[in-house]
Amino acid sequence: MKDNRHSFFFLADMAMPWRYLAYLLIILLLGNLPALTDCILHPEIPYFAVSHAIIGIVLALLAAMLCLALESQVDRQHSGGAAARRLGPYPWIMVCIWTGLILASLGWAVHHKKNEKFSVAMNAARTIFEKDLVYYRWAASQHGVFVPVSYDVRPNPYLSHHPDSTVITLNGQELTLVNPEYMIRQVYEMQRADIGARGHITSLDPIRPGNAADEWESMALHAFEEGERELWTIEEMEGESYFRLMRPMITAKECLKCHEDQGYEVGDIRGGISVSVPMTLLDQLYSKDIFVVSLAHSALWIIGVLGIFLGSYRVTFSMREKEQAEIRLRSIINNMLDGLITLDEEGAIESVNSSAVAMFGYSAEEAMGRTIDFLIRFPDEEATIADGPRLISALGEAMTESRPLSGYRKDDTSFPLALSISEMRLGDKRLYILMVRDITK
Repeated sequence: MKDNRHSFFFLADMAMPWRYLAYLLIILLLGNLPALTDCILHPEIPYFAVSHAIIGIVLALLAAMLCLALESQVDRQHSGGAAARRLGPYPWIMVCIWTGLILASLGWAVHHKKNEKFSVAMNAARTIFEKDLVYYRWAASQHGVFVPVSYDVRPNPYLSHHPDSTVITLNGQELTLVNPEYMIRQVYEMQRADIGARGHITSLDPIRPGNAADEWESMALHAFEEGERELWTIEEMEGESYFRLMRPMITAKECLKCHEDQGYEVGDIRGGISVSVPMTLLDQLYSKDIFVVSLAHSALWIIGVLGIFLGSYRVTFSMREKEQAEIRLRSIINNMLDGLITLDEEGAIESVNSSAVAMFGYSAEEAMGRTIDFLIRFPDEEATIADGPRLISALGEAMTESRPLSGYRKDDTSFPLALSISEMRLGDKRLYILMVRDITK
């Protein structure tokens, strides 16, 4: 029959120098794993950093202990032979369960990291929204601000109907009125090149066509009219992923200066502030976190699998040794010339060896469970001693007093026999061992 070897024991088939070289490579790899990982995740950290050295030494020591355990199992495998290499299906079932647990833990960790990424993006978008809202309210409370006319700041044509939209100072400098929407739009145009955040005030009925809502913003504005107070999504914009957040803007008294002609009243939803936060940096951090989490779970899975197979092998090896010892003991007992019978406390037969079977003619199945008095009797006594303890006591007295005993075969013939009896305890159970010999000759 072909030997069923598992790949876990491939080290046992390697020559000793190559096996030790493999151990050395494993120790060096695990010892340098923190530094190698940071070379990918955090290249700004020096390779020979103190943290790398401390964690690397700990991992190297653990790897050395693992290699010593593996080598001890290889030695046992060589001494145990091919039979010791065979493992049942239970280790593989445990590996499947362990793999399922690791995958469940990894899935939960990935889900948690993903929620963290969304939470960070959400908090950033809400912070930007609150900042824009504060800017807007301040500018609206001041009824707009006047700034010098320049190449970047031109008079707003949509405020030309206001007589004070453009003024000239005493020294002749021309100033133009900047309303809250114009101010926020210019702020975003200045900062987009630096941090990439986008935002603007939009409406389904904007005064400036450039403030018109896009498809998602239009959907959000219609949802606000139906009672929604906040909407978010992740979309691709100009080839990059953005987290988009939008909240409604409620018409205040200060807003009517510019929007009263549109028919808005105080308390109406006249639009919303749309904020877009780039996800590029968060996606990169998320990818690095997933890499680290996956690496940690992979290491934990490998350690668990090795532990399962090492433990299973030790248990299997111990069971093989026990079975071999029982086989040797059974072989010795069955090849004894004298009959060996074991009794329980009530005098019932628990086992007989092959010599006893040949001596009395009863098979082991026929003898087991019956009291010993159907095999061994006192020739001078007609009555059968039915009480187990009394029977065992009588057998002991007969042995010490050299009283004659007879054995009765299955064919109803009898023969004289010599007997020795000993007592032992197996846990809480009392066991009697009888050695019988046919002394007819």
